Amino acid sequence: MRSTPSSISSLALQPNNLSRTAASNSNEFELITQQRRPEQLHSSPQSIISETTTFTLTPHDEDRFITDIPRNRQSHRRAGIVVFRAWGEEFFLLLLAFWLIAAIITLLRTLSGSPLPSWPIGLNLSTILAILATLLRSSLVIVTESVIGQAKWIWQRQPRPVRHLAYFDDASRGPWGSFLLLFKVPKLFRHKYLLSRHGSSAIFCCVVTVLSTAIGSLTQQALNVVQCDKPIPGITASILFASRESHIPLIYYQDNNQLVRDVDTGTKARVMNAFVNPGVRQTVLFNNCVSGNCTFNETNGITHSTAGFCNKCVNTSPLLRRTNQLLKISDEFEILEQFTLPNDIVIGNFSLSPLSNITASPSMQVSTEDHLDWASPEMDAAMVSILNSSAINVSVTSLTKHGCNNGTRIDPVLPCSQKETGELSKWNAVAAICSIYTCSRDLNAEIRNGELKEYVIHENPLPIMHEQGTNETDHAASLKTHCRFAGVEYDHQNVSSLLTKESSPGYVPIFEGGETLYVPEECANSIAPEILDVFLELIRKLTNSKCVESMTTEDDRTNLRITSCLDAWWLTPLFNSGKATFEHISKTMDAVALAMTDSLRVAGDAADSYTVEGIAIESSICIEFNWAWLVYPVTLLALTTISFFLTVWSAFDDVQFPGWKNSILPAIYGGSSTRKEGEQEIISHSLEELERESQHDMAVLARREDGFLTLQRLESLSF
Repeated sequence: MRSTPSSISSLALQPNNLSRTAASNSNEFELITQQRRPEQLHSSPQSIISETTTFTLTPHDEDRFITDIPRNRQSHRRAGIVVFRAWGEEFFLLLLAFWLIAAIITLLRTLSGSPLPSWPIGLNLSTILAILATLLRSSLVIVTESVIGQAKWIWQRQPRPVRHLAYFDDASRGPWGSFLLLFKVPKLFRHKYLLSRHGSSAIFCCVVTVLSTAIGSLTQQALNVVQCDKPIPGITASILFASRESHIPLIYYQDNNQLVRDVDTGTKARVMNAFVNPGVRQTVLFNNCVSGNCTFNETNGITHSTAGFCNKCVNTSPLLRRTNQLLKISDEFEILEQFTLPNDIVIGNFSLSPLSNITASPSMQVSTEDHLDWASPEMDAAMVSILNSSAINVSVTSLTKHGCNNGTRIDPVLPCSQKETGELSKWNAVAAICSIYTCSRDLNAEIRNGELKEYVIHENPLPIMHEQGTNETDHAASLKTHCRFAGVEYDHQNVSSLLTKESSPGYVPIFEGGETLYVPEECANSIAPEILDVFLELIRKLTNSKCVESMTTEDDRTNLRITSCLDAWWLTPLFNSGKATFEHISKTMDAVALAMTDSLRVAGDAADSYTVEGIAIESSICIEFNWAWLVYPVTLLALTTISFFLTVWSAFDDVQFPGWKNSILPAIYGGSSTRKEGEQEIISHSLEELERESQHDMAVLARREDGFLTLQRLESLSF
């Protein structure tokens, strides 16, 4: 049995028009109800039966046009309960949004700098971020939809076109509707509406809804992956360094009934290789760096200190003089052109006679020097300061084409001009004195791609000390700038507190502040006396040699591109194919000093080796947190929060106005129900009551007798 359908809402059931009268500047409105009978469906508009109701609206009445709702305030407690019940869901969603943004930030900050995590079931960090960002956007959009929906009803508290309801409703459904609302209802941007709570909140929420489409993509921009170094567990790398106990292997043999001490073959090979290939360091000074990339702990930028040898060269070319020497050979006299130094080193010896029998003129001479007084005019303060630590001095003098261009002198050291006569006029000369001295180096080291890279932080001479009352070398020693002794770390600020005037076991003497003091071996860089002696003898054997010009034809003397150092073949590269320079000589002698130091360091391959430990690392993909990209979702969250609380504030001030939000039920019921409990009609305003009421009502979309579709309620329904 079916009952007769009855109307639910006059707005829903009839196509009413609300229009202003034709009178200019009038506040009179006409409610026109137009009805068309079924037989008139295809008739002209003139046949429509119209009923007109006219009413007048004064400016003071506009604000309460459809709001005969009482505005007397309830208690704050009661108002709070009502508002919370109406907006509790959105409040918890907003809290969820804050938790989600906090989770994203915490996750990225925690994992920043760490390798990409490996999680079960194939999940990766990008997927987790996408899920969190999607939930964040959903939470924000639900809140903004409710705020826009509520603004829809507040907007209609004054006479507005019914179409505005549709615009607001579309805006509460998604980004496109929110975007269009900003253009379809220009009155939203009127000054008075913008300054109202619900006005600004509605506009903010439209903007948030539109911009929320980019939350997922921009949130993932905060996750960046970069190449990084990851420690290899259980692997300890080490670098060798020299100390007082570092002894290179020595060889002893009898020579003319005397016991001779010499260095091992490996040390000789390193030093000779430094002469031949000064730019190549072949000694391996690290162990157990299995990945080829290792780092070491540092203090004040220093990973380790080592004793060894350094080099300092000065250019003595300005001391060269061009001279002629008269030489009698087989009753004939030869005039020889020469370059000479104050220490009587001579190179050149070119004959001015075209019939000269002299075919081997010295093109380069290398020697050791015990005294450097002759070179003092060219010494700078740095050179003078290291003389007390000098182990050996090497003099290099060579002919060179450097500085000559088509016979025209370029370098101002010596004449080299076509105006001069003889072979010597076509040549320049270069001279240098190099002092190899004991020193200590504070280094910062790392191993990259299997190559040890050491950077000098500090470099200080090690004064050579002599036995009291003799000239015999004792040792070279100085105080370290940082060390560890008795479990305590010392640096340049407090290491001097370890100095004492009395000798004790495990202490070594150093020369400090003009007197001899003692310091623990762990905090001293020192070289034993026998090491100094054997290195001094080695350099003397390798450098004292004279090199002569080598010609392929009788007329090739002026080219002089090749020189022969005879048995000292390792010195030939110093000549640099006739283009020797001071810089090249200095670089070669630096390499020689470094090779001597390396020999001291690798001598620790025995059980008494001294090492500094580090960690082996391998390349990995790590997380980098680009926090700036999260400013975008955080800003949208802030706008949503402001809009929400402005709306709640308005609801708290006007607690009698229902929180209908984006529900369609108020449009259907028209603000009150017709169901009765007992004898009293129930008046419903809140969305909760409307939803509860709608659970009992049945409705159907049916065609009326006049042909229009209408939503009709059924009092009872039988199945």
